[in-house]
Amino acid sequence: MAPLVEHIIDEFGLRREPGKCVEELQMPLDEDKGTALHRIIRADGLGVVAYAGDDRGDLPPFRVALDSGGYALVVDGPDAAEEVASVAGVHFSGPGEFQQWLGQLDDALG
Repeated sequence: MAPLVEHIIDEFGLRREPGKCVEELQMPLDEDKGTALHRIIRADGLGVVAYAGDDRGDLPPFRVALDSGGYALVVDGPDAAEEVASVAGVHFSGPGEFQQWLGQLDDALG
């Protein structure tokens, strides 16, 4: 990691979250995509939830979706992290296949 990034992490108390092709610097809060999704489910009284993602940062909302009886839609790829590839859910071979599936879903609902 670059010395400037380490300095910024130390100076501002950020958390480093390795992602797919990125290094995310996050505020030191007990908030993530999973807590946000849980809040949305509660606030809106959602009965069925599906969450799509492809990175380590998507692990918490995958868990929330599955724990709520919903679906984890995992967009796999050659650089998918092992933790993401092992999520129980519906797996797509990449963004193209996921996009095609969304088109089919739109047609079925239209």
